[in-house]
Amino acid sequence: MAMLLPFVSPGRAAELNQCVNGPVCVYTDEAAFQRDIDALDYPTFRESFENSLIWGPSRDPQSVTSVTSMGITWTSNHPDAVIEPVNVRTGSGPARTGSWGLYSWPHGDPAIAVSPVECDVDNPPAACRMHDGFMGSLTSDTATLFGAGGWITGTAGGKIIIYLDGNEADPVDFDESEILIGSGHQFFGVIDMRGFNRFEYRETEGKRGDEKYIFADDFTFSRSLLPSTTTAIAPTTTTTMPVQQTTTTSTDATPCLSEVLYGQYSEETEMLRYLRDAILNQTPQGREMVRLYYQWNPLLVQAVENDVEFKEEMRGIIDGIVLLIQEEFP
Repeated sequence: MAMLLPFVSPGRAAELNQCVNGPVCVYTDEAAFQRDIDALDYPTFRESFENSLIWGPSRDPQSVTSVTSMGITWTSNHPDAVIEPVNVRTGSGPARTGSWGLYSWPHGDPAIAVSPVECDVDNPPAACRMHDGFMGSLTSDTATLFGAGGWITGTAGGKIIIYLDGNEADPVDFDESEILIGSGHQFFGVIDMRGFNRFEYRETEGKRGDEKYIFADDFTFSRSLLPSTTTAIAPTTTTTMPVQQTTTTSTDATPCLSEVLYGQYSEETEMLRYLRDAILNQTPQGREMVRLYYQWNPLLVQAVENDVEFKEEMRGIIDGIVLLIQEEFP
């Protein structure tokens, strides 16, 4: 019987029948994963790396230190590399659906100093391991992830392990199903009913002279505003996307208008945030527009909450803005 926490409704707890070793459950079947995160009654969202407004700077042959999309900041799993920066890149080769998939560039740990000859043994030292992979971290201290799953492809013989909140002592492994077959994509997902704030997909078999690389696409997440009951192990440094960004937020507790109309982590809200940070905040005129928006935001939110017709009018206006952004950044 799975260990279920009180926030899972009793009427739906029985549906979590994939979880036999709770509170952490692993999946190589996307349908089973989707069924069980649906039973948690938390909002789910998908990331397929297709939004060029957000992911455009990472398109091959470019790469960036990090990309923030739908409340998650994506980086390499070697964000602190000193010898050579390790970024994230999106390319057409790894795509499962659509046009783009995610991977780290360059692959693996650039700090490996041992030679291929030293690593050409059955049980190489830990210093030989490349550990190619990537990480995702929540941008909000008030949100919590309960499920993360995506499709991975890569070098045949690669082995996939997931680490939650930097917990090296308790990796999420998949037994014999963690080995990549080298053709097509395989699903790897996890539900942790205690909640988590960061996840890492790591390849653990590749070594110097026998490198194994991984690529990703089509992720599904389950998220709520409940605090996590696990403790994240913070990375030693924080890296950010190399874009001039100035974030302006409302000075009171009122959510911004786009969050009320579309949701805090919707694609529309993410595009409007990009417009604010990467375009408007780069000029004095744009910053003045942002200031006026937040000045009038509480009144606009109050109006749309009390007037259905006005709410639809505002949605139509913002839909038009979003459409223009999509046309400008296809």
